[in-house]
Amino acid sequence: MANQKDMTEEEAEYWDEYFTKNIPRCNPAKPGVFARRNANRFTGLDDLSVDYLLTKSIATRKTPEEIIGELIRKEIAAAAAG
Repeated sequence: MANQKDMTEEEAEYWDEYFTKNIPRCNPAKPGVFARRNANRFTGLDDLSVDYLLTKSIATRKTPEEIIGELIRKEIAAAAAG
């Protein structure tokens, strides 16, 4: 891939379309996704949770960490309210 400032308009459109259709995916069940910052705090996920996170991540264009953070904040707010 050419340097971004050296790209023609056609090249930029190609790469934009390519990465829109081919979103990089990670596997949250494997070490390294959540464990990069805190290796001691890694939690394995079951297959259903991994599928949910990957689907939600692609649909919302958020990282699995952002999605999990939102879910945890909702749980904390519900516990505080209830």
